[in-house]
Amino acid sequence: MNASSVGHAYLHAEYCERTYSEIPFTDEVHTSWWQWLAWRSPFAFTVTDLQLVIAWLRREIHANKRHPSCLEFSHLIGNPELFEQYLGLAQRWSRLHHAHADSVARARWNSSSARTHG
Repeated sequence: MNASSVGHAYLHAEYCERTYSEIPFTDEVHTSWWQWLAWRSPFAFTVTDLQLVIAWLRREIHANKRHPSCLEFSHLIGNPELFEQYLGLAQRWSRLHHAHADSVARARWNSSSARTHG
């Protein structure tokens, strides 16, 4: 296995673990990962992108906004253009989620500070 294959195998293991899939690492799967990484090169997707998109999609599935098939390998990794669209939505969700968490934390701190120092 060359260095490229090792990286692809790592991505594949990460994908399988996070989607609860058991997909063998075949030559076709290796090619799909190569194409996924080559999309928009040199700004290739990262393992962090993969993790974020899967987390976002799992949240969407849990909220009944998406069908579980959106996590299928051929759908998600086999279609880099679609993955790129999902990544944009997931990044926006992540920013909003963190902004909301920050505002909640600030409000809690302000209310506890007002009680302590008021």
